[in-house]
Amino acid sequence: QPYPHTTAVVLPGSRQTRADLDWLLHKSPHWSDFLTDHVAAGGTVLGLCGGYQMLGNDIVDEEGVESGVPGTDCALGLLPVTTTLESTEHKVVKAQSGTLLPTVIVENGTNNEQGTTSSCSIPVEGFEIHCGRTTASLVNTDDANDHNPIHPLLQLSDGKHDGFSNGQ
Repeated sequence: QPYPHTTAVVLPGSRQTRADLDWLLHKSPHWSDFLTDHVAAGGTVLGLCGGYQMLGNDIVDEEGVESGVPGTDCALGLLPVTTTLESTEHKVVKAQSGTLLPTVIVENGTNNEQGTTSSCSIPVEGFEIHCGRTTASLVNTDDANDHNPIHPLLQLSDGKHDGFSNGQ
């Protein structure tokens, strides 16, 4: 049965990101195909916590933090990010506030067309909890350099950026 027309999909967080990614890719692959096709058609996917990590290229768990089994898992590849899980001694637990940054919206999902920039800056508040870090390549932090569609999603109150948008 085909999926209904969908404007946006939320991929939520998980305490067992690697196991849930395995389910998404191997035990229920129609979901990963749907997400990939949805993004290719210009749709939006918002990944939160582990869902954000699953949107990247790889999840690296050299110490077996999540399941006791060290390893690296290929993720969905929808954002050029890699997550490295770290031991609980590096755990971050704190309230956060910041601003949702303007994003470039590219028509028809192509990077070569002229995009429009949303001008809204929305204040956000939330809670940060994680054991690891997610890093990106090809990130554009210069508004004048919009040929690269990957932009920071949030600017935290301490001035650091968090999360990424692919401009769609």
